[in-house]
Amino acid sequence: MKKNQGDKKFVLFKLDRESKLLRKLDSVKIQNERKEVQGIFENNLELIFPNCVLIKSEFIFPYKVAEKDKRVDTVVFFDNKKNVKTFLLFEYKKEKTDKITVQTSAYIKNLVGGEDIISIQNRFSLLTLLNNKLLENKSNRRPKLLNLNDINWENIKGVCVAPEYYDYQIVGHRGHGSRENNERIILVKMTVYEENIFCIESQDLPEWLKIGFKSSVSKLIKENKDEQTENSPVESEESLMNLSQMLDKLEIKEEVKKWMQEIVKWIEEKHPILIQKIAHESIIKGYNVTNYYFKKEVIISLICRKKYILVFIRPINENLLNDYELERNKRNWGSKKCDCQYKLGDDYSFKRVFDLLETYLKSYIDEE
Repeated sequence: MKKNQGDKKFVLFKLDRESKLLRKLDSVKIQNERKEVQGIFENNLELIFPNCVLIKSEFIFPYKVAEKDKRVDTVVFFDNKKNVKTFLLFEYKKEKTDKITVQTSAYIKNLVGGEDIISIQNRFSLLTLLNNKLLENKSNRRPKLLNLNDINWENIKGVCVAPEYYDYQIVGHRGHGSRENNERIILVKMTVYEENIFCIESQDLPEWLKIGFKSSVSKLIKENKDEQTENSPVESEESLMNLSQMLDKLEIKEEVKKWMQEIVKWIEEKHPILIQKIAHESIIKGYNVTNYYFKKEVIISLICRKKYILVFIRPINENLLNDYELERNKRNWGSKKCDCQYKLGDDYSFKRVFDLLETYLKSYIDEE
């Protein structure tokens, strides 16, 4: 019996360089749809889908064909600077479900129903969001705003992101809407493996949309140059090394090394949405700086010194500052905006750091 696309399988292995042995990586069940799927896609959008710009999260159509399922998880604008300018509407699920293609079909109906008043008004809503984003571009004093005729509405796509799909969804989304709507739906499979490894694949992308291809086109929406310099992750070979190898290069107490590894492990397990980058120049100076990014901004800096660790966060809550006796306006090597310092130098402060980070991250991410 011939297998269909849904039966296609592959296995990931990790190589132990010393023993030269391979270890199979097992897939991990996604627990949190918003943090582990939506958050990761939005934070890494231009890496996953080059030529794309995040326009809006949790967008609700002001004019609806029906009342149900009209909140789009993510609205994205695609521009390849050649012949395609259009919108992508993302819907995420943490497990296999009928709802994902049903909801995505409903989004499409709100925009491609022809010249009816609902489609036109909803198109204007998306266009307004895009032009507002262009106006926020501080580096361009006179941005070129777009009109309805500049957008290729016939190329608009609904992008489903989930770990698995039913066979009927894979072979043409049968049973949900018209053939025209079904051709506008893209199924993206996202599998999460142990050790924070992600596999993203799709079998039905249009020619103009690629996964992971490096873009030669600069961002449509560029951030302020100063902000971009401060908030951009440090790119280096050192940042790709295992943290324990980095710490072995430093003359620090074993206890401090253990604290650092436990904190990093906790952050990666509890908040995989955050992106870790290690500042390589800090190793040369005799200490370790590990930054964590959320939406391209540093929100935590861990600075590992010989006898202690400094934890820097942003000043978002006065009660938090008082409860944990954080020191304000302290020099930080990671980000000027993270100027609240917590010093970790004994077992008591080590135990408290997890409550501090959990309270801080919950407040910060929820506010965003």
